Amino acid sequence: MKKNSIFSLILALAAGLTLATACDTSSEVTESDSARDCLITSATMGTLKRQVHMVNAAGRDTTYTYTVTGAAYNLTIDQVNNRIFNEDSLPTGTRTDKLVFASSSGISSTGTLAIKSLYSGKDTLYTYTDSTDFSVNREVSVYDTYGERKRTYTFDIRVHRQEADSTAWQQVAANPLSDVASFVKSRALTTGNTLYVFGQRADGKVQVVQTSVMAPDFDGSAANISTTGFDVRSVTHFDGHFYALANGTLMHSANAAEGWQTAITHHTFSAIAGCTADSIYAISNAQMWASANGTDWAPSAIDTDAQLPAGNNVASATVASRINKPAQMLVMVGIEGGKANVWKHDIDSVGGFFTPWYNLPQTSELGAYACPVVQQHTLFGYDTNTMLAGLSAEGVVAPFYVSRDNGRTWRTDVLTHPTLTGATSLAVTTDASNYIWLICGGTGVVYKGRINRLGWE
Repeated sequence: MKKNSIFSLILALAAGLTLATACDTSSEVTESDSARDCLITSATMGTLKRQVHMVNAAGRDTTYTYTVTGAAYNLTIDQVNNRIFNEDSLPTGTRTDKLVFASSSGISSTGTLAIKSLYSGKDTLYTYTDSTDFSVNREVSVYDTYGERKRTYTFDIRVHRQEADSTAWQQVAANPLSDVASFVKSRALTTGNTLYVFGQRADGKVQVVQTSVMAPDFDGSAANISTTGFDVRSVTHFDGHFYALANGTLMHSANAAEGWQTAITHHTFSAIAGCTADSIYAISNAQMWASANGTDWAPSAIDTDAQLPAGNNVASATVASRINKPAQMLVMVGIEGGKANVWKHDIDSVGGFFTPWYNLPQTSELGAYACPVVQQHTLFGYDTNTMLAGLSAEGVVAPFYVSRDNGRTWRTDVLTHPTLTGATSLAVTTDASNYIWLICGGTGVVYKGRINRLGWE
């Protein structure tokens, strides 16, 4: 049978035969990129089913079924490589093993559609509104009117394997004899692909552990920092240098472990208040100061009569603005006298616009959403939110407190972490791959985790 008309295909279908019988797909049917009658011009998925497994109020595993509007996930047609795929993956749990295309405009083509059988490997006539298994890549062909030419497309229907907003944690270390396990105070920073943990031991010795975030090793030996009065929790990285306070004196180093020198400045400081892309901030004599080089300092305006933190129990985070890409917010939390003191500083790096520092009162009407009081608190920016971590008095790692309004209110139901106990110190940082690192003194336990969608390309 050298030629087959479309009428032959229809008759074959009526007789219950496969397209492989009505149209020989061996040497008699050719693949031709120039076959204008063999094109898929559009494809739209129909309504799909999604199954989500949850634990109900009674504590029982329950499966809920939802509908997914397939048309919301555009299918891209690559006519050069004969591929059809959805760039935005369907939600996790979507059933693509029983996929249907839209009833009116599901698949538009210039010829007759056939799909390669998963069982026989032969082409069979395909009706796109039929429920069909697309959980694996499927080959769909378009035959011309005479059954002499065809073009075969590979359909790749993608589904997320992870819940977008869930957080996946993995244990990196758990050595109670490691140097980080000996720390009673600690501070972690990342620069590039290097993670630094600055720690103070119970005997007062100060050390720094340095490792790669790509191949972390917390069992290596730590380097000693011999500077007297070195405050590990004040360490900040700004403009290629590490800065820290030692008995109120500003110190700096280019490599974290060695070469700590006294910065040339006329000021002594009680706390380093954080840094942005172009300035480092510190508190001296109840005044906020700013410097672009660590040497020359100028007052940074404050628009409220509230007192800045008097001690060194201060943490800060620089957070990108949700609505203005060049803008940043520096949020600072000082804890003293059993109370939390929250400050905010807005910066527009492009327009050169700076607002004064202003206090965010933690008033009684905030109730459970007020800034918490925890030990060894750390602030960090994550997923455009301000995050606060710390320890309870019993050495339990407190829940993450998340502020979505830049320091005014704080919630614990946004991001979770593993239950960690027995900690004598807690160091928290993030890296360029959006991982959060939790490093516990006392136990040597180290975890890293991230929100799944922040790891998707």
